[in-house]
Amino acid sequence: MSLFLMSFLLISFTTMKSNMIHNNIKKNTKFTQKQVNFLFKKNGNAFYLDSSYATFSIVWTYSKNGIEIYRLVNGKVFKKEIFPEKEWLHDADIAVEEIYKNCSVVLDGDGFGFKINMDGNIHKESYTTNIDCMKQQTFESEFLNKIVNDIKNYKMWEIIL
Repeated sequence: MSLFLMSFLLISFTTMKSNMIHNNIKKNTKFTQKQVNFLFKKNGNAFYLDSSYATFSIVWTYSKNGIEIYRLVNGKVFKKEIFPEKEWLHDADIAVEEIYKNCSVVLDGDGFGFKINMDGNIHKESYTTNIDCMKQQTFESEFLNKIVNDIKNYKMWEIIL
């Protein structure tokens, strides 16, 4: 009887923990999109990195004062960093489909996305790809190289909690 009770408690605890992690991932995904929309309204651009398996994500924006980076965990801002930098490329070609030429599509895993206003046109894209693969590439797109260099320079995908 005690073996049955211990097994039941172990299964219940594991299920509870799994549900909690799933809920935190869902909460963080929702907050990531909320933060992207807020920063887009504020600066006309917002970028993010996330993963379908993680309770964390990174959201950043370029402003006239520099780059603002938000590290999100469980649907809350864990850390905000601001670094002085030149503004991002306003007139660059945003043809980021090149990501898939160099890094494969993944159905479940890492994600990169953005929402930007370029010359009055709003571009909103989301790519499921391997972020570590993206970081190892040199692209033809000046826009994409700028984004990838900033991901590396500001250690955005090196999660430190």
